[in-house]
Amino acid sequence: MKLTDKITNFMLVNHIKTLADFARQVDLPYSTVDSIFKKSSNITASTLLKLKNLMGVSADELLDDNIDVNFEQLKNKKYINGDVDVPDNTVISIGRGGKRSIYTIADSDALIVDNLLERLGKKNE
Repeated sequence: MKLTDKITNFMLVNHIKTLADFARQVDLPYSTVDSIFKKSSNITASTLLKLKNLMGVSADELLDDNIDVNFEQLKNKKYINGDVDVPDNTVISIGRGGKRSIYTIADSDALIVDNLLERLGKKNE
């Protein structure tokens, strides 16, 4: 997977809509980010450091085209480990085989889930 594909996937998983928004989040000029997509072979060490820190991967994972990075899985792991704050109305599900999924639910559905969990808790007392 090429660097540009990794950046694009990271943006999709994190709901970043434009390269300009990504540039702001990574604290780089838009022209720098744009040039990565036009000629990705000329990246400075400081740019690489900012990219890897924002994206939560190593330099090898970022630059090696033979390494695929699953940003959805990384994001889920950060939620579950408590490395990032979980937004309101977010449900983390751990299924068979340890597969983890994260869902965001509507306020009305959150009330139903809270009510159900409260009733289950009282039933087990």
